Amino acid sequence: FLEKRVKYISVCESGYAGCHELAMAGASLELIDHDAERCIECNGKWKNSLLSSVKGRFNSLMSVAGGSMEKLRNRMIESRQHKQPQAQASQAQAQTAQAQAQDGFLLSNDCGGGGGDISGDDRDDTSADTAATATAAAAHDEEASARIHVCENQALLMMYVCIVRDRDTRSGAKFRDATHKLLVCMFSQVFARHWSGADFWSTTQRTSAMAPDAHYASLVGRRGVYGVCLNGACEAALGNLLRSFEPLLRCVVGTLKVEESFVHDKHGVIRTNRSAVALMPKDIEKRIVVVFHDVIDDKMAGNELQSAIDALLKLGAKAQLIVVMSIVASRAALLALTRKFKRIHVWCACVDAVHAKHSSKLVPGIGMFQHRYNNQNNNNPKQEQKDKKEKETETETEQQVDSTDND
Repeated sequence: FLEKRVKYISVCESGYAGCHELAMAGASLELIDHDAERCIECNGKWKNSLLSSVKGRFNSLMSVAGGSMEKLRNRMIESRQHKQPQAQASQAQAQTAQAQAQDGFLLSNDCGGGGGDISGDDRDDTSADTAATATAAAAHDEEASARIHVCENQALLMMYVCIVRDRDTRSGAKFRDATHKLLVCMFSQVFARHWSGADFWSTTQRTSAMAPDAHYASLVGRRGVYGVCLNGACEAALGNLLRSFEPLLRCVVGTLKVEESFVHDKHGVIRTNRSAVALMPKDIEKRIVVVFHDVIDDKMAGNELQSAIDALLKLGAKAQLIVVMSIVASRAALLALTRKFKRIHVWCACVDAVHAKHSSKLVPGIGMFQHRYNNQNNNNPKQEQKDKKEKETETETEQQVDSTDND
């Protein structure tokens, strides 16, 4: 079911008899290709068969557990009635979050239990979990939220976020420059939080640029950095960042492509086979792994990004050394990643709301990152239009001067 991306799974505890009874009792339900003569429920042939004893034993167990068909039907009706106000409340909450996120800033990096949006309150209130299970789930969500980090609202960082968001930033060169500087601001906070201790840095003597006999004490990373991206634009941006740290840090950047294929095993069962194709360092188990993607939404967190992280773990990367970076992300996507992978950390510059009609879009968002980053039009359209008008004005002035001289 997970490999087929099945979203909803229904369970009928009474098997065929329960499905038959439910379909016959409901006015809007029908059994496809139903033959009453061959149906063991309609003709009653099951009463003299082994199935009758099995069904009787099953019904007795269900009655002991309090799971009669009438109760099951009532619970299904209550569930349908409960989902309607719950869907309306979720839509209102999404609209409120969208209104609050119009400026694109998150005033704190506390994504945990205080706000409630990212602390796992999406659990079904109708579930019959015990108090111990609820406490464990809340603790699990709190632990997952603790590994989500939103960058501090430093003035320089937020200025670059605004430039990246701005629709008028149409120059490819300006967009790339703002993206590179934004990643530097983000990486400084990541370094300060995770890799500022003596376990990651040592000192050495290096030669000064002034004279060959002048030396200075320099920092050198004990671990190399492996940068991983899922597309060419992100790889270029992350590569520009990490290559600036050389030779103090050993850095390798590559695009990770997860190729998925389906094969039959010896029993005829279809199995999913995933293989990762990337420029991979041999000492990946010792390196810090930085996974960068421009936007993390529900679709990206549930499919490509999870597959990429799974592949990295299978190739030998350590979960505690993996950091996922993104410019913008949704709250649900961030929590989904940290729930699935127990020890990774996720960083983003801003948390955006999910679009009310398109769940794969975030608002205000940053647009199509790959298209804007790879845009080779480095001219400002407004400046071009202004220059054109000035040139036309100069031409008209010259023509008037010529006509005056002729007169």
